[in-house]
Amino acid sequence: MSIDVEDFNMKVLNISNIIGCLDEKKSECLYFKNSHKVMQIKKYSFDTNLLDNIALFKIPQLVRSYIFATDAFRERVLEEKLTGLKFTLLYSDE
Repeated sequence: MSIDVEDFNMKVLNISNIIGCLDEKKSECLYFKNSHKVMQIKKYSFDTNLLDNIALFKIPQLVRSYIFATDAFRERVLEEKLTGLKFTLLYSDE
């Protein structure tokens, strides 16, 4: 599972953990005209094997935009009853 941590994005954290785990072939991506650069991702698909022992990360295609979290991070936040975070489910491999 991968989650966009909207409320943390560029307000509190600077995530430097950039992982090339987006599977562009299985994702639905919109590209800039005459380019192979991703403009927007409508449906995410991740190679979750690359996310072992990862809590928060960014992807190279959207390095300036979103912070992503793994399910393990979300579960820990819920266990500790932390507040102020909004998680949006973007992908599930189940």
